[in-house]
Amino acid sequence: MNTAHLQEELSYEDAMKVLGYEPGAIVSPHLPAFGKVAEKLGELVRATKDEKLQTSFREELYRLNDALRVVEAERYREPPLRAKGMGLRLVLSLLLA
Repeated sequence: MNTAHLQEELSYEDAMKVLGYEPGAIVSPHLPAFGKVAEKLGELVRATKDEKLQTSFREELYRLNDALRVVEAERYREPPLRAKGMGLRLVLSLLLA
């Protein structure tokens, strides 16, 4: 296994930054999309013949999976949708999707 992957556990704040969010942002509605990104990165790792690219993709996949694991485990830290006034937007986006 890659030694870069054996780092300390990511903090919640660092995990949110990996996902492109500030701590306190509502990220849970977007977690399925990040799961799809992880799947695509896994496909790239398997399909890429260039070892340098394969290593880069694998490291990004580890980083993404670590961030997702931390954010999902600490979901309680996310403010409720109502607190951000997003309830109506979420319902509308689900209805229009």
